[in-house]
Amino acid sequence: MSSMAMKYNYLKGYDVVPDRQYLLMWGYRIGDLIRQDPSNYARPIFKVLLKALASLPACGSKRVWERRFIVYAGDFGDHFWVGIPGKMYHRVAKELGRSLESIPGFEFLEMGTVPHVPLVPEFLYDFGRVGEYCEEKLIGRTYRDKNWDSGISLEGRGCIPEGYMD
Repeated sequence: MSSMAMKYNYLKGYDVVPDRQYLLMWGYRIGDLIRQDPSNYARPIFKVLLKALASLPACGSKRVWERRFIVYAGDFGDHFWVGIPGKMYHRVAKELGRSLESIPGFEFLEMGTVPHVPLVPEFLYDFGRVGEYCEEKLIGRTYRDKNWDSGISLEGRGCIPEGYMD
């Protein structure tokens, strides 16, 4: 284990992120997103996504809300993508999909694998809590989301790639 991996492995608020992850992805036309928010085209998606993640415990099913998974996002081609692990319980994908598929610009669902699809970890859903992979000064702190306009409480998280653990 490298000294960097050892350092982060023992710090509260850091997660080891798999180097390779099979994803279920929602794809959005970037042009449509820019028309909604020219200053940050991810904002319309992340606002809805964060509210959907925060509402998972209210669905009433322990099999849905008692989960821990990373949400990936990023540009690929002329689309912006949001992805969750492909082996996620189908009701979780259905609950999130209800919200994500209502956003203007949504085009289709696709399967893909990180790193072949260059998405990065953005959020962590952890048994009802929502974390955001963020700058180092916010790691380990809880703060109200203002960046994405969701208004929910987020936990600052840090991540290190699984490959650093070698």
